[in-house]
Amino acid sequence: MKLLTENERFREYLMGFDEYKLCEEAREYIPTEVKRQSLISCAEYLADFIVDNLNENAVDIEAPESLQQEQVVTFIKSLTRKTVQDFYHAYMESYGVIEDLMILNEHNRLHLLFQLTPHSFEYLELLNKEILN
Repeated sequence: MKLLTENERFREYLMGFDEYKLCEEAREYIPTEVKRQSLISCAEYLADFIVDNLNENAVDIEAPESLQQEQVVTFIKSLTRKTVQDFYHAYMESYGVIEDLMILNEHNRLHLLFQLTPHSFEYLELLNKEILN
């Protein structure tokens, strides 16, 4: 079992950090397509956010919810990489960001922890060595 990078431990450890700092550091670790898919998975909640913050003509707020969701998905799929990055950063809460960070490999998990803590990368590697139950 790895002390820092095993899935549940990593998730719990990330939940202990300041939400803003975590989301800010995580921006560089989550690929744009993962961010896009996360936003698409939230489509049913995004219509008002898109109209208020991104493009008032992208979604017909008066349309049935199913049509709104289709419009949201189409809109998200059409966004540029930069816009997806900004949209994700503005909308996603730390819990969603943490779930997206679960795709990271061990090295990138340790590197993220290195960015979030005052500890050296070598110290984190040592701390993460395989431990016996």
